[in-house]
Amino acid sequence: MNLPWTLTPGLLEMPSDFASRLAARNCRDDLHDFCRDFDLDVQGLVDGSTEVIVQLARLAGIDAETIGREAFVRIGRERRYLHKGHEFLISNLSRDRVRVCPACLEEDVSRHDFRVLARPYRRSTWLIDYVRTCPLHDLSLVTVGTGSMVARRHDTSQVLAMALPQLGTLTGQAVKREPSSFETYVRGCLDGTAAPSPWPDALPLHAVMRLSAMVGGSEVRGPQVAIDSLADPERWEAEAVGFDILAGGEVEIFAFLDRLQSSFLDGHVRHGPHPLFGHLYEWLAVEFH
Repeated sequence: MNLPWTLTPGLLEMPSDFASRLAARNCRDDLHDFCRDFDLDVQGLVDGSTEVIVQLARLAGIDAETIGREAFVRIGRERRYLHKGHEFLISNLSRDRVRVCPACLEEDVSRHDFRVLARPYRRSTWLIDYVRTCPLHDLSLVTVGTGSMVARRHDTSQVLAMALPQLGTLTGQAVKREPSSFETYVRGCLDGTAAPSPWPDALPLHAVMRLSAMVGGSEVRGPQVAIDSLADPERWEAEAVGFDILAGGEVEIFAFLDRLQSSFLDGHVRHGPHPLFGHLYEWLAVEFH
């Protein structure tokens, strides 16, 4: 059975988000109701199930491979996902909030003439917590759909509908900046355009992302900083600084460790790895135990 109205998947649009937009296109303003109507498993869409994606593609009359390419495929029962050949931990993803580039949404709205709720969509890279800037508009991503809409975070068309009247305000809230070399590297790993970077290339992408944050946090704010507690601009800076240190290879990494040691010897009486390396030591101890 085909629907009366269908859609062309947007560039970098994920299967569950496409289903939400398809529901809105057909005036069914609840993703779960829409999926029950056509016996689609919502969690299967979120988890990147090939079988469910094929069902969705058949319903929409589109190519399953096109929409499936942007899926984050859950690995078994674990809280890990495979996306474009790279493994992501659940902690690497912004699953509990919806982040957008307001300028992209404005373009989505102006590009089509069908029902407004079905026009804007989230890009798959916006789900990655370490990607904080839109490379098309040089704007920081902003969070929408907080409060009562958090429970409907997978029904992104309805979340974005709440943001549409505020796009001008959201654009004003976004920080004007170019993507950092770190963000460019992450995107390049996903689309195959990343410039060679021997030291980061030797690690899984999820480890590069987290290690960049931990190293950069220690470099910019000191080893005792809780990187996850920093506001977006500070985290963006720390992740960029940390990645540049890693990309500099052994020379820059050893120089970073020397700076930590020098700072420690200048003002500490307690000894041991935790006072010296702080949260970086804690993360390494857990990650590689």
